[in-house]
Amino acid sequence: MTPETLRHCLEALAWSQRGLADQLGLDSRQVRRWAAGAAIPPPVAAWLALLAAFHERHPPPRRP
Repeated sequence: MTPETLRHCLEALAWSQRGLADQLGLDSRQVRRWAAGAAIPPPVAAWLALLAAFHERHPPPRRP
């Protein structure tokens, strides 16, 4: 997963880097390293891409 793809996934999920770190139980510095180009573990990248794709296809309901 590239840093651009990571940013896209976070945007799709309306998460910050800190929000992702919280979801994964990581220090936010680790997510900042990923955003700067460090390799994201494949299971994390796959999970994040799947969540983002699902969220894009199934956005939360809007208030009437």
